[in-house]
Amino acid sequence: MTRRVSNGLLWMYLSSGLSGLLQLPLLAVLARLVAPAEFGLVTASLVVLTFGTLFAQAGLDTALVQRRELGEDHVRAAYGASLLLATTMALTVFAAAPVLARIVGLPDASPLIRALSVVLLIEGLTLGPALLLRDLRFRAIAVLDLVGFVFGYGAVAVVLALRGWGAAALIAGRIGQAVVSTVGHWIVRPHTLRPSLAPRPLGELLRVGGGELLARLLGTFGTQADSLVVGRWLGASALGFYGRAYRLMELPTTLFTQAIRKVLFPVLATMQDDRARLGRTYLTGLGVLTAVTLPVCLVLALVAEEVVLTLLGPDWRGLVPVFRILVLAMLFRASPSLSDSLILACGAVYRQAARIAFFALLVTTGALVGQRWGVTGVAVGVLVAMGGNYLAMALLSLRLTGLGWAAFWRVQRSGVQLAAAVLATAYPTVVGMRAAAAPPIVVVLLAAFVAGGTELAVVRLAPRIGALGELVVLTRRLLELVPQAARIRVARVLAIRVS
Repeated sequence: MTRRVSNGLLWMYLSSGLSGLLQLPLLAVLARLVAPAEFGLVTASLVVLTFGTLFAQAGLDTALVQRRELGEDHVRAAYGASLLLATTMALTVFAAAPVLARIVGLPDASPLIRALSVVLLIEGLTLGPALLLRDLRFRAIAVLDLVGFVFGYGAVAVVLALRGWGAAALIAGRIGQAVVSTVGHWIVRPHTLRPSLAPRPLGELLRVGGGELLARLLGTFGTQADSLVVGRWLGASALGFYGRAYRLMELPTTLFTQAIRKVLFPVLATMQDDRARLGRTYLTGLGVLTAVTLPVCLVLALVAEEVVLTLLGPDWRGLVPVFRILVLAMLFRASPSLSDSLILACGAVYRQAARIAFFALLVTTGALVGQRWGVTGVAVGVLVAMGGNYLAMALLSLRLTGLGWAAFWRVQRSGVQLAAAVLATAYPTVVGMRAAAAPPIVVVLLAAFVAGGTELAVVRLAPRIGALGELVVLTRRLLELVPQAARIRVARVLAIRVS
């Protein structure tokens, strides 16, 4: 199991890392070819697609992974339900596109929503993603995700944007991604083509899937409520700025959250009856996440203006304050992904749904109150809501594992100290470079270099700094999931003794 986890983490980190690196130049190119208002229309359309996807899947993908014993009858029932739900939702979204566009406050998004309805039908043709996850075939998942993004979305969107398609180029890219991903999953993980709606296996899947659907609906509403508020009350241009700022905040955390969800969920499901092991795994992951994400979010907040100017150009300068606020929520966004994997593995989907309803209420309230002060006010409201969600997810995770708050805060102490050390060196560096009128990209690169060097130095000196020695313990535990050859190389760099 350790070997499978280590291989899974490496492949998912590789896929997420490459995807993140590719998204940066892609975002930079598209931001110069597509106007903010058109980005706003696409963002609103994707909100509709997200909700449609939830109903089309009905939580059956999670039920397939979580179930201890999965028979052919369960796969056939899930496939039959998938085809029925996907077709129904595609037709519904297509027919109701004008109404849905008015609900999000952007009537001009109607043609884009209709075009995206085909994605629901395409993605409903395979159960491959869930079955690969259940089989712990992380290398295949990583490769398919990367291929779908690069050849499906990236290539199509850029080519059509260069031809002046505007918002339609981004929609076509999303459709292309669905086609490439579905074909790839059929090749790598084929399954029965005999759909069924047999009541017994379908009912067994829906007992978990129904709770997961409820949780996802509430969670999606929580994560999309801010976009709905911005689009409806502040307009397409404001939504374009807000959507790009949120996306920039998401990119660094994607490396961690996607790998955590896809790898730890099926692995934790195998140990769902061992609370002690679940607790140890949760605390180790939490400590590592804090040590990694907190320094990054502080440095990004420090160089927010230079990041925006480098990636998006001067036309997007207006999103700098929004990005600076949202990026502070990186830890609040990354940590719940670990809790989410734990909660799903334990099958506590209805308890999770109640927690997500609380989060949705927080985001909606924060966005509605904050919109009085524009997109910056919405960003502040969302930051507060994510902080509340961070604590609520932690509370549920601690109850499931039998842990206390003291252990929760103690394991994150080293990450906070590391972030303070990084900020102490990066801040004067950035101030000095600005005073010297250095180009934005130079400021960003030098800040990253100084921050990275500080982190490496602190980890090497950690045993001599008292509490920071916990970083070494966490790093050792993390290295235990890495194959021996790579483990030795990393340990030599960090000057950490491992077995």
